[in-house]
Amino acid sequence: MTRLVLLNQALRLTDNALLQQQGDCMALVLLEKSQFFGSQLGITRASPLRLGHQLWLLEDFRLQLASLKVPLLCVLADNQSLLPELIHELGIRSVVMAEPVADEERQLQQLAAQYVPVSSVDLNSLLGDSLRPELAALPDSFSQFRKEREPKLQVSSACADNNISGRWLGATELAKTKESVAKLLALESKWQQQLLLCPKPQQIPLATEEQQQAQFLAYLYQTKAIYHYKQSRNQFCDLAADGTIPPAGQTPSYASFLSTALSHGSLSVRWVWQQICQLEQTLGGNDSTYWLKFELLWREYFRWQQRKFGNLLFHQRGLGRHPVPEPQGDTTLQQLKFQLWCHGETGMPLVDANMRFLLQNGLMSNRGRQLVASYLIYDLALDWRLGAAFFEQQLLDYDVASNWGNWAYIAGAGTAPGRYFNQLKQALQFDPAAVFIRSQLPELHSLGLAAHLPYLASAAAPYAAQLALPPARPDWHSSLEKLQQQLQNP
Repeated sequence: MTRLVLLNQALRLTDNALLQQQGDCMALVLLEKSQFFGSQLGITRASPLRLGHQLWLLEDFRLQLASLKVPLLCVLADNQSLLPELIHELGIRSVVMAEPVADEERQLQQLAAQYVPVSSVDLNSLLGDSLRPELAALPDSFSQFRKEREPKLQVSSACADNNISGRWLGATELAKTKESVAKLLALESKWQQQLLLCPKPQQIPLATEEQQQAQFLAYLYQTKAIYHYKQSRNQFCDLAADGTIPPAGQTPSYASFLSTALSHGSLSVRWVWQQICQLEQTLGGNDSTYWLKFELLWREYFRWQQRKFGNLLFHQRGLGRHPVPEPQGDTTLQQLKFQLWCHGETGMPLVDANMRFLLQNGLMSNRGRQLVASYLIYDLALDWRLGAAFFEQQLLDYDVASNWGNWAYIAGAGTAPGRYFNQLKQALQFDPAAVFIRSQLPELHSLGLAAHLPYLASAAAPYAAQLALPPARPDWHSSLEKLQQQLQNP
């Protein structure tokens, strides 16, 4: 009796109960092709950078398991046709997998359940077993969700035993016919061909378990950067003590950079929480160590909210509890505005700087994400789902619950009213010397503080008229006056 172990969203050794089995097992990661090459709202679902990072991260894990005598079959294909074939041809009698969060992820579970019994383990949530929230009683606000768990903030413990158990067999060992063996060998060959066609990212490290654990422990104990996390998390990039951008190659410390590994399951969120608690017990805690746990709780809340509301969170009006801005203008104008936003050419400097940083790095700071979302929804008057879909395409740390949950939150499509941000006020507060803006927008590099001025730089000026935007919103006046005073009295 062979069990199929689906390791989607579980690319790690630490705190991975899926690797602790009994009897004969086969390990498989089955990526749904349409989730990378398909489109939604006219937007391709994965950029070459995100696809490359996903495939090579998986290949690194495959090689790691191979060194431990655990064969892993990696496939990027149409699940609807392939999974039933594998179950039948390999004599699979049961399937175990990480518990899904969104309906699309749940489709794989439902497909397998048509043929064999399926069980799941919630590997990637802080709250498991007896701590699992009741979906019907899940609070509508994050604050209430958090307060119900304070002051103890108890979470499920990471698995203490990280040993691999079970008799792990390769797919070709389970094949019953020569035809099945040939088909499986073809799948393995196709995987290698896909790797060749999708170059390994060179400028961006893979979010492997080993690399991410080492980086996070250094963040805690070597640089101790966690102790200023609450302040530095509002930066858009790493800054030296003198306010300048450090030399290339230096490990940034303005954020924890956990999100990519957490989104792929190559790092255990319970292990992360455990490390923070150990730091607090040995060296002491402060507002910043608490705040990192606070942000992990936000991630947790979005996961349970996604499980509760499902596909409603992908509708333009969302849950329908609060007003959601309607797209304005004809289709041609909307497409123009959206393309300018995507390429960082709207003429709003801080928005453009964040968008170009995203295109280059596949990441964006949390504050940057909120600001560019607000600008798309409230200033450009576009459908918030366009922004969420573009982020899905670009983000290396794409996580369905966090990404779509955050966009719905800003738009007012979730459980709370929408959130508008004054872009110029935010720019002066969080990039006061325009260091980040000028680092990302070469056309503004020589302007000093004047780089903050919206729609005025030569490269951006034409877009104000095209976007049908006024030179400045009424609520920008006080920020503009402050900026003008600084320019006149440097």
